[in-house]
Amino acid sequence: MRIYAQRHYPCSLFCENYKEMSIEINTYKKMLLVFFTFLFFLTQGFFQEKLQRISAYTETLTVHAEKRNADLFKIFSFGHAPVGVDWLLIRFLASTSYIKATEGEHALAYYDLDLATEVDSAFFELYMGGTNILVVILNDKTGARELIGRGNDFRKNELWQYSSEFQKVFWPFPWQVPILQAYVLLFEFDDLLGASKAFQEAAKIPGGPPYLQNLAARLEKPGGQYEVGMRLLNFMIQTAPNEMAKEALEKKKRSLFIGQTLFGMNFAYKNFLDTFPEYHKKRPFSGEEIRKYWKKFMFENGYSIKDPWGGEFYLGENGQIHSSIPHEKVLGLE
Repeated sequence: MRIYAQRHYPCSLFCENYKEMSIEINTYKKMLLVFFTFLFFLTQGFFQEKLQRISAYTETLTVHAEKRNADLFKIFSFGHAPVGVDWLLIRFLASTSYIKATEGEHALAYYDLDLATEVDSAFFELYMGGTNILVVILNDKTGARELIGRGNDFRKNELWQYSSEFQKVFWPFPWQVPILQAYVLLFEFDDLLGASKAFQEAAKIPGGPPYLQNLAARLEKPGGQYEVGMRLLNFMIQTAPNEMAKEALEKKKRSLFIGQTLFGMNFAYKNFLDTFPEYHKKRPFSGEEIRKYWKKFMFENGYSIKDPWGGEFYLGENGQIHSSIPHEKVLGLE
């Protein structure tokens, strides 16, 4: 019995120690539970305050139509600026109240796009989709020009700093940015000079449409602006989203065709006058003398006084050939 007791004494001691350890562990668990419960209620107020501050700030983003501070937005995103940009994008796309821009003002949606692209300047879809919505839906052509201009500036000055993998995944078609910029400048601002520059930039980017390679040369030819304008209008008419848009483009095309015809006649008339040295030596001319050159030019070139649009050609006081049929300025060209 003594031997048995001696052999089992250590086991009995271990069992008693194990019970004491179990009690201590349970005590620690209870203490940790109390600690984390206390911590939860303590931090709940802190995070609730932060959420209220974010809500208050985002409320100002909705109400006030003014340029927003990107640095302040980054602070309120608590180091998660990309998530904040995604939130701006979701709010922009989910908006059901597309309020059009008033004269001299930006659309409210522009300020979300402006802030988002300032915080994350590499967001390709924001430039492309945002520009289209600003122009087509919100009537904010100034905002569209600024947004796509920022996108093209990023493409030229910053995109090269990103890895080739990033460019392949997130900027697979960089030539689309200057092309969209050219369309905005052409058809919303009639800025053919700015559009030509944008088209030339797009032509230098690998992977662009084949027609861009010859576009710069066409624009430099006499009357090349009209040729390019007519080609672009024909393309846009073929791809018009609806009949209303197609009708508006057809009207532009008709005006541009009148301007193209008058440009060709005036270019030919100038070359015709250059064949008469006395025309440049003797000035000013009387009305009768000017009409003599005009009639001679029309006769020798087989032009009729009646124009193809139901009006009449006439020589204006500035010495330029005009039509009695009115037409609008298209692409910055008369």
